Amino acid sequence: MTLNLDCEDGLINRAACIVQKIKLTEIPYASGIIWVKFPSENTENFLRQNKKHLYSKEIHTSWTPIEPATRQFAAGYKNESQIQRMQFPLRPAAAKTIHRSQGDTLNKNKVSINSAVKKEMERLRKKLPATSVTFLNEITNKYRIVFLNANSLHKHIEDVRSDYSLISEDLTCFCETRILPSDNDYLTKLQNFHTYRQESIAPQGRVDGYPIDVNSKTIESSLIQLQYPINDLLVCFLYRPPKTPIKSLLTHLNNLEIKYFTRKEVIIMKRNKLDF
Repeated sequence: MTLNLDCEDGLINRAACIVQKIKLTEIPYASGIIWVKFPSENTENFLRQNKKHLYSKEIHTSWTPIEPATRQFAAGYKNESQIQRMQFPLRPAAAKTIHRSQGDTLNKNKVSINSAVKKEMERLRKKLPATSVTFLNEITNKYRIVFLNANSLHKHIEDVRSDYSLISEDLTCFCETRILPSDNDYLTKLQNFHTYRQESIAPQGRVDGYPIDVNSKTIESSLIQLQYPINDLLVCFLYRPPKTPIKSLLTHLNNLEIKYFTRKEVIIMKRNKLDF
């Protein structure tokens, strides 16, 4: 089956059946009935009851009638045209993939694999692969820097506060926070962190450990100079909004290089979207 015709009756997308008889009325169009048999006779009981008038002596009572299904969809420039398609919601198959089998109740399985895959599966049963996943809070003797797209700290600040990995970094920057100047400091406060917001009033002159905001018309960046893990390390958090031309980004980077990056060790961090 290729459509969800009646979920409660078992007529769902990916349901397997065997074609028993094809009875077309208008060749070569999708018309008439295709009679199929499902593995369980309890499936499609409701449909068989409603279609009793279609059965004859040559049709077994366990067979299910499948009739053409009609679907309408828009097409063309600006979707100004409506197209109607009629076809039997069936697809011939000699086997089913794992994805198509999800949710099925199968009495018997037969998996086709080549010898190399079979050998690897046998090896994995005997020796489990070693995992190399390390969480941020488990890393020691390292200076950890993270730059994330928070997609509204109003909505996700409690998720950040309860994430052991996120609060284990040494330096964290969030973009797309949706924070307003009128929001109080508690909204962005994280335990054991000194918080700086872009709309904050910066001290006069350059201060180590205090960010400098360098924004162009479309690109935002915050620079912070550190003395650890190496002296005069400059970290640049760079945010390029979607659909901003790459030319604007290159111009912004060139200006930063001329004014701030000369003779310095620089780390440039780009944004990554954080999905909670």
